[in-house]
Amino acid sequence: LGWMAEVLEQTGLPCTFFWETRTLLQLTEADRPLLDRLRASKAFEHGCHGLRHEDFAGKVSGQPMGAQATGDVVYEASRGFEEVFGKRPRGFRAPYCRLTDELIAALSKAGYRYDASRTVELREGSDLMPTHLTRQPSSLWEIPLCRWRDSDGRPISGYLWQLMEGRRPVDDYLEMIGSITERYRTVLVQLAFHPWHLRVRADGERLSNGETRKNREKLNSVIWGLLRMDGLHFSQVGRYLD
Repeated sequence: LGWMAEVLEQTGLPCTFFWETRTLLQLTEADRPLLDRLRASKAFEHGCHGLRHEDFAGKVSGQPMGAQATGDVVYEASRGFEEVFGKRPRGFRAPYCRLTDELIAALSKAGYRYDASRTVELREGSDLMPTHLTRQPSSLWEIPLCRWRDSDGRPISGYLWQLMEGRRPVDDYLEMIGSITERYRTVLVQLAFHPWHLRVRADGERLSNGETRKNREKLNSVIWGLLRMDGLHFSQVGRYLD
């Protein structure tokens, strides 16, 4: 996370951080100077990612969380976030990107401005424009993630985990963005990843220093490749919605 903050600061790129509140509170003790840097930067937006990375849809547990439990988690997560940032979060990304009806209702009740969890496949006749999830008790928007088809017809998304796991090369992502910008002019393509993916595989195995260095190089190559492209504008998610 510290290395990624340096890259973003050096390039001047805006970024939206979706914080698991438990991790956010741990960071206040583990590395307060880093947290203060992230809070102070006007280039960074901060949203919520649940309290303890809850399985709201029950895909793992087999038991979806009900309305009361979901509301309690959203309340506690938002309250902890406010303790750190001094204000309530506007944006939310559901753990595992699994959005439920109960979660939508809880986010709207808590006054969230937008959610960014659902994935839309961008193809001819479709777009990634924000849509209303609710209008009451507050106006809650959905800002979708993007799925694309590469030249071989295989799905590729804005999540960079396949890059980190060595399943896709850097050029695949640059080609995806290049292809989208040739056909669409106003969509937001969210490029997202977990900072831990620089050091740990999805199965929990810790990477060697050499593998970590290679992942940093790949991520740098994506960022600088995008910066060299014409016709791109970089934005926080909330700023795009505004």
